[in-house]
Amino acid sequence: MSERRTVPRVDRERQMVDVASRLFGERGFQAVSMDEIAGAVGVTKPVLYTHFGSKEGLYVSCLARLAEPLVKHVQEAVDPGEPPERQLWAGLRAFFDFIAIERERWAALVVQVPPQGPETAAQIARARARVHAALTALLVRAAADVGVTPDLSEEIELQAHALLGACESLAAYAVRHPEVPADVLALQLMNFAWRGFEALLQGRLWLPDGRGSPRERPSMP
Repeated sequence: MSERRTVPRVDRERQMVDVASRLFGERGFQAVSMDEIAGAVGVTKPVLYTHFGSKEGLYVSCLARLAEPLVKHVQEAVDPGEPPERQLWAGLRAFFDFIAIERERWAALVVQVPPQGPETAAQIARARARVHAALTALLVRAAADVGVTPDLSEEIELQAHALLGACESLAAYAVRHPEVPADVLALQLMNFAWRGFEALLQGRLWLPDGRGSPRERPSMP
């Protein structure tokens, strides 16, 4: 009599998320049913609901599975011993390189209209908060390098939010234009974002009255 083998829960969940990620990546969230996912995995639909609670819950797990390797890929590319601008350059290159590798899944899970439930919103907010914290820390170190007090000022917070938004927007562009190399996207964003931040640190600001004259380097209270 053969012994029945039971797949460990963590392995089964990983299998279900992998299959769902592939199907969402191929056709998008709305076009894929829980019945189809269950059939592809070889389980019943109630098993999916037992593990994830809902289709949105399964989607959130897929999103987390995409975010973790992205964060790891960027972290491994950044050398904390390098100057801040070199760290940002390495991070941007790694980010757009990851988007190029995972274009289909990124398009399906991030760019296309995701489910609008609270679980999805919370997962996206957590991912954005991690990236924003990393960007803020990087910009604070850059400020400290040129003698600006390294406190979390409103100016640096706003710069980090703007850079995060630019990354997300340009990633969506990368999905629509696979012919554009990752290094080109990173270079465009580096020149757009870093040069502006560098000017801020030096006190060179654009002003609405047209003067645009340098002011004293900002001291972060």
